[in-house]
Amino acid sequence: MLVLLLTSPLFAATTSTSLDSGYDIFETTDGNCSTDDSGTAEATASWTFTDAQIVDFTNFTVTVDAAHGDCEVWIGTATLYLDGAAIWTETIDESGSGEACCSYYISNSYTPSDLTDEVLAAGTHELIVEVDGTLDAWGEKIRVGVTVDMEYGRDWDDDGEDSDLVGGDDCDDDDSSINTSATETWYDGVDQDCDGWSDYDADMDGDDSDAYGGGDCDDADSTRSSLEAETWYDGIDQDCDGLSDYDQDYDGYDSDSYGGDDCDDTDADANPGETEVDNNGVDDDCDGYDGGVDSDGDGLDDDDEVYTYGTDPDDDDSDDDGLDDGEEVLTYDTDPNDEDSDGDGLSDGDEVNRYSTDPNDEDSDDDGLTDGDEVNTYDTDPNDEDTDGEGLTDYEEIFTYGTDPNDTDTDGDNVNDYREVRLGTDPNDEDTDDDGLMDGQEVNTYKTDPLDADTDDDGCSDGDEVTIGTDPLVADSDGDGVDDCNELADGTDPNDSDSDDDGLSDGEEDVLGTDPNDADTDDDGLSDLEEVEGGTDPTDADTDDDGLSDGDESDLGSDPLDEDTDDDGLSDGEEVNDYGTDPLDADTDDGGRSDGEEVLYDGTDPNDPSDDLSDRDDDGLSDWVEDNETGTDPDDPDSDDDGLTDGEEVYEHETDPLDPDTDGGGVEDGEEVDNGTDPNDPDDDYPPEDSELDSDPIIDSGLTGVEDGLQKGGGGCGCSARPGLPAGLVTILLLSLAGLRRRRLAE
Repeated sequence: MLVLLLTSPLFAATTSTSLDSGYDIFETTDGNCSTDDSGTAEATASWTFTDAQIVDFTNFTVTVDAAHGDCEVWIGTATLYLDGAAIWTETIDESGSGEACCSYYISNSYTPSDLTDEVLAAGTHELIVEVDGTLDAWGEKIRVGVTVDMEYGRDWDDDGEDSDLVGGDDCDDDDSSINTSATETWYDGVDQDCDGWSDYDADMDGDDSDAYGGGDCDDADSTRSSLEAETWYDGIDQDCDGLSDYDQDYDGYDSDSYGGDDCDDTDADANPGETEVDNNGVDDDCDGYDGGVDSDGDGLDDDDEVYTYGTDPDDDDSDDDGLDDGEEVLTYDTDPNDEDSDGDGLSDGDEVNRYSTDPNDEDSDDDGLTDGDEVNTYDTDPNDEDTDGEGLTDYEEIFTYGTDPNDTDTDGDNVNDYREVRLGTDPNDEDTDDDGLMDGQEVNTYKTDPLDADTDDDGCSDGDEVTIGTDPLVADSDGDGVDDCNELADGTDPNDSDSDDDGLSDGEEDVLGTDPNDADTDDDGLSDLEEVEGGTDPTDADTDDDGLSDGDESDLGSDPLDEDTDDDGLSDGEEVNDYGTDPLDADTDDGGRSDGEEVLYDGTDPNDPSDDLSDRDDDGLSDWVEDNETGTDPDDPDSDDDGLTDGEEVYEHETDPLDPDTDGGGVEDGEEVDNGTDPNDPDDDYPPEDSELDSDPIIDSGLTGVEDGLQKGGGGCGCSARPGLPAGLVTILLLSLAGLRRRRLAE
């Protein structure tokens, strides 16, 4: 074990060094895992001081390791000692096993707290760390070691004086301003010069200053303290007891030799505060007389009258106030030399014998008026602060409120003066708020605010409301949403929520802008309520501006909110007033064209179906004509499918639009028009000139067929032959026709 030899620093306040114990190892040679081998590892760092030192230990590091193999190793508790005293303990309680032998598989490092201001004497010192544990087999180990930084010295504040902890004189080795060479600063709680004397005893008389909890009344004078004996009559309080230096007998009175009243300052029983004992030969009360003589029989000794009260010992009533001097002094405590002790204008005798007032209190009832004023000026009761008993003192009534202290209700409004003051009303004005109601009526009858001319803030005074019968407590008496006064201004009845009985309250009408006095504001034939419920404007006679009033539309059944109820392009007013059409029927004449189309586009009569220009199939005939006159299909432009529209047949060719061959000549009307023949003349029903003979339908029909047709009547040409026409004749006719045909074609 290495031991360091350490001496005090020569050129610095402290010296720093490091201590290292190295490792100490506990190990076993037993190779049997079943047997525990208990032991301790202990590492030591030692050093020697040549003289005592103050030491700080910092940055402790304790290392505890354990090496093991398959068998178990266990570490118990580590403890650090300084000179045999434990300064740190750590319970580790850690074990390990099952590893290849034999490395340090368990490794722990600990940092105990710093240890400062340790005083170590001269000699050798030890820092020891130990740890206990158990080992099971050969090769297992526990090792422990400690390192620490150490700073030491005898004069840590480097003020040239060693600390008193190591035999020096420095009482605070952490502060260089404190040492035996320093100048003391009194009363700061610090012993700068390290003399050990109280910092609150500047005169060093053994008694701290009374300003800092001591008994020394003058800490600059060592002859004055609570420890000193008093010297009387020198004007100095040597013993600091705070009592007069001129009251040696401590009776509370200074000696009359030094401006006091004590006629014997050696006898505490003789002073002005004592009671005189008659005829005992001692001036007990220091009045200059022995008591016991009463010449005027007023109950006061002559010496008391002369020296105490200044009264005439030969006149039983010195001030002639009706009370003898003895009564004034002994019974009433009044001034026997002043006929009016309290200066209230009444003599003491009158106060006691006539008015029963207090002769020592100028205001016996404490109402603010002197007893004399109450008796002589205001005729009030000087023993009752509230003569009329309504709650206000007489003084308040006279000087504060100007009311009559002898009348409970000065203004006669049926509210007493006290209550008016509490309410804030004027007890001298029967109608404080000038609303036409007396304060009493407002408070007692109508419960209105006597300080507010218009309690409900509706614009009418409470008095006016009472007169007209409205509720002065409710701004809107009839609950219609309009304040009473506004109703009066508008001419409505403030007691009737619906002045015009139209179903809307006056307030609702005010919001809507309608006349609350006119059930039908816009005079359209509908009441304002009907208009509101119906969605029309009760202020506009013609809400939809269609030329009909809302009432007329209601009668007609048209929509007063839609200027064109039937959506025919004409306003309801135009239909009724200008064209006589039905505003509820878009096609009044049911001609197929709306009234608006007929008026605005067609120029036709919307009341005459025959001139309607509605033509769904675009054939040139109106739907109405097709439905009612021609019988054709208004949805088929060529009802008879002859190649001509129905309109062409009627208006251009005057053919039958229901017969494809109007003239019955065997050729349809459309073909005839295409051929240039007359569809109304059967005789010209021939093929067109540019057609080929072999394609003629008559030629192609064959003789037999013609014959049959001629014989039977009807057929291709539509003509009939006589019955039994010879076949030869038929042949001749056909040949003739064929020749004629060829000639025409040739031409």
